[in-house]
Amino acid sequence: MFQLVDDYEFWWPVTIKLPQDGGGFAKRAIEVRFRVKTQDEIDAIAALAIDAMDQELVKAVVTGWRGIETADGDDLPFSSENLARLVALTFWRVPVLATYFNALQGVEEKN
Repeated sequence: MFQLVDDYEFWWPVTIKLPQDGGGFAKRAIEVRFRVKTQDEIDAIAALAIDAMDQELVKAVVTGWRGIETADGDDLPFSSENLARLVALTFWRVPVLATYFNALQGVEEKN
């Protein structure tokens, strides 16, 4: 049964294509915890410039992650500071945002 709740969050797989020296990409699978925003909330963020809009929207909908490590191999803890570092990386931000909208539309992540 469908339940209407005020705050809805869900885990969803995201594939990050990490640019490699010499061309090509290394695919890395992670999981991101998303928060569903209303259309009004998305529209308010969309009023910003495109790049700023993307960054603010990712900050508004991502509430956690799995499968991201530090350079030492430790799990990267979720924090607003670490999220800001990742959001600044276009190759991370773009697929995360695309996956969010795909998940809301019922499009499953392909491996």
